[in-house]
Amino acid sequence: MLATLKKPPASIEAISQTREYILEIPELLIELQADVDSVTKDYDLLDGLLYAYTNPDVKQRWHCYGLPHLIHSKIGEALVQLDDRQAEFDKAMKDEQEEFNDEMAALSKMVTNYNTRKVTWVMGVGKEGDAVEETTAEVKRISKRLIEADALAKKFNSREVLFGVPQTDYSDVNRTSKAFEPYSAMWLAMNEFDRKRKIWMTDPFTSLDAEEIEKNVQTWWRT
Repeated sequence: MLATLKKPPASIEAISQTREYILEIPELLIELQADVDSVTKDYDLLDGLLYAYTNPDVKQRWHCYGLPHLIHSKIGEALVQLDDRQAEFDKAMKDEQEEFNDEMAALSKMVTNYNTRKVTWVMGVGKEGDAVEETTAEVKRISKRLIEADALAKKFNSREVLFGVPQTDYSDVNRTSKAFEPYSAMWLAMNEFDRKRKIWMTDPFTSLDAEEIEKNVQTWWRT
């Protein structure tokens, strides 16, 4: 018990777990007190036999006797520590949320820009000179950032529950991800088409799989 109460919490989740543990301590102390009472009776018996205690025996005896009171005092200290750490985590999360809002604003702008981006099939190079391969790499990076943003938004909401504050509305994360899906699918398909086209134009004609080509073309068309 003492080790758990003394351990500094490393996160708001750890604070919540420690608070829940503290609520269980009164019931645990009932069991502990029963053990202390049993040990005390043993010591009383030894006292009647004029048993010669060693110094470690004496220390252990009084440690057992005072343990329940010690735990009660440590609970108060632990609660103060938890309050202090929670205030620190609260401030840190608010700072993270501000950075997150900036990140989402940047991602939203990037996604909106894809609405006007055009490409022509000239060896895989777009009208603005952007290689399809390079744009596809950018699309993958944006998709990764959107996935990470979704996970972080859920993490913020779960922590807000632990902090006991209203959950922030992060529905814009899902809207931005949904808005980007068509562009992501299109550019990934264009990149795959460009890669396959080079194979079709250079490999021996007899090595080409007509069924696979038709299947690929149908998939890209639906995209």
